[in-house]
Amino acid sequence: MRAAASGTGLVVSEPSIKANSGGGGSGRDEPKTVYVQRRGWGWLAVSVLVVIVAAAGWWYMQQRFLAQERQNALRLQESESRAASLEEQVRQLRDLQQQLQTRGNALETRVAESSAQQEQLQALYDDVARVRGDARLAEVERAITLANQHLAVSGNVKGALLALEGAEKQLADSEQSQAIGLRRVILQDIEKLKSLPEVDLVRSVARMDEVLSRVETLPFLGDPDAPAADAPGGLAMAPAATEEAAPEEEPAEAPVADEPTDDSLSGKFKRWYHDLLGAGSRAATAAHEEFTSLVKIRRIDEPDRYLLGPDQKRSIRQGLRLQLLSARINLLNRNEALFRQDLAKSVETIQRFFDVEKPEVKSSINLLTELQSEPLQLKLPTLSDSMAALAAARAESEKRF
Repeated sequence: MRAAASGTGLVVSEPSIKANSGGGGSGRDEPKTVYVQRRGWGWLAVSVLVVIVAAAGWWYMQQRFLAQERQNALRLQESESRAASLEEQVRQLRDLQQQLQTRGNALETRVAESSAQQEQLQALYDDVARVRGDARLAEVERAITLANQHLAVSGNVKGALLALEGAEKQLADSEQSQAIGLRRVILQDIEKLKSLPEVDLVRSVARMDEVLSRVETLPFLGDPDAPAADAPGGLAMAPAATEEAAPEEEPAEAPVADEPTDDSLSGKFKRWYHDLLGAGSRAATAAHEEFTSLVKIRRIDEPDRYLLGPDQKRSIRQGLRLQLLSARINLLNRNEALFRQDLAKSVETIQRFFDVEKPEVKSSINLLTELQSEPLQLKLPTLSDSMAALAAARAESEKRF
């Protein structure tokens, strides 16, 4: 017998004996199933257990759901807080972006204003540079023109050098290319002028004027202060010059014997005698000096030169003046041949009719002799290179501005 439990009750199986229908044979009977109903409390325990398990599962799931909700609520709150913070940051960023944009616009405006001011300043600077450049070139042109006039009109090399050096100083502080090239050409012309021999025409004219100013005061041969009177046999006597002679040392008196020191009559006589001798010697010396200072004796070969009348003297002075004026004109015209010829005639006239022993006459002859030895004609260079460089610099300046 077997027992088995089913879902509805207890099943019991028993063996059975099955009879052979032929009569003679025997066989085994099939088993029979017998169901035995269990009691009602088993099902109740199972149901309670299932309910408990289901309640426990529900409670566990409920707790987990509540915990998950709390976590989700916290997460949601954190997300909302973060979202609010992000929104605040976004708002701040937008405000900052707006401020930056405003500042950027202001900076752009300032940059535009600065650019406009810079353009105006650049234009003003260009105008000032152009004006300064034009003024500098005008000063340089004036100096070069003046130097050219010095060379062409009077041949004054020193004046031309001073004018060119002034032009070079005007260009010394300029860094422009045209100014540098112009300055280089001017320096070359300055070196050319410095290499020339020195001929100071103005100084020569001044010395000629000095001689001309002395014509009316030059003493003739025969004036009261010069040897003039005739003497027979070709001798002449004249008073000495009115100028005071330099004091001369008195001649030393001859040594005399020791004067007696006694007070007797013979001693007084001897002293008187010695004093008389000394006074006579001094008087003779003074008379000799006075005579030699009043009268001088010399030999002259042409007495007529000492006997000129007032009209003749006036004519001679006028002729000398005309000769010197002619020499002065030839000096200004740089006519060297006629200039030397007039100077030679003037020197000859002075030596023939005037007292060459007088300082003013000697000085005039020396001046005229020195003027005869000075060269007048020089091959002066032209300043065409400087003028061409100036024109090129002016054209480049106009093209630049």
